[in-house]
Amino acid sequence: MAFITKSESLEVRLADLDLTTEYNLIVAVAGVNNQLRQELQVRKRIASPRHKWELIEKICTYFSTRGIHFGREGTRIATDLQGINWGPLKPVEYGMRGPSIPEDFLEALEDMERLYFFAGLALYTGLYQLTNRQSSLRHFIPSDFHYMTSYDIASLLIRDGIDAMAHGHNSRPDYKHKIKPTYSSPIRKDLQHLAQVRQSVTRRQRLQREFTDLIETEDVYETLKDDRLPQIIDQINLKYQNLCPSDKRVMRAFFPQRLSFKNYR
Repeated sequence: MAFITKSESLEVRLADLDLTTEYNLIVAVAGVNNQLRQELQVRKRIASPRHKWELIEKICTYFSTRGIHFGREGTRIATDLQGINWGPLKPVEYGMRGPSIPEDFLEALEDMERLYFFAGLALYTGLYQLTNRQSSLRHFIPSDFHYMTSYDIASLLIRDGIDAMAHGHNSRPDYKHKIKPTYSSPIRKDLQHLAQVRQSVTRRQRLQREFTDLIETEDVYETLKDDRLPQIIDQINLKYQNLCPSDKRVMRAFFPQRLSFKNYR
């Protein structure tokens, strides 16, 4: 197989997404509740294609209808999937039945990252199950997702998707050989772990509270024409400048009218 890979890390690629695309991804993921999971179970009754090539064509059609290039230039996009069996492709197709994912986000992923992402999404939405294993995103409540970046979400879903696709192959008695999913080792090295995402969410929740207090103080000083106004502006500026890029991104999303001003750059 000759899947297309990108030279930059996943974190760098996703850092270039605009905040609107990131927000739409967060809304899509945060919107997966019990009601939606029940509705998706109805969609699951529509059987997946029985033959591998039909399943491959369905997966590739999902990308092509959204204008997302998949696979090598100058070849049929389905050709690049021929080395993957029907079993591990099934959770990928199930994931594509879930919530709508922003095209710009998918375009930033490598070919195999896209497949793993949707397989992980199938696990999160309940369209695919693993024995004694739940989706990493089920460890969070919906409001937590607003403290995540697209890199956090992609990391957890891609990790889960690697496990789901491995299970889709290795759990079948009619497949004689166990497999390690394609490019899974280098892809895993490029991803966050669940514990890291949890720490980031907790830290950003604290930062949001701290910036809220500082900005409210600034508003009071400005109203009262208090001489301490320049100092509080400098304090906000210094605090913002000392954040890592991902924390800056999340804080700008929470305070778009305040942390976008030139004073806080």
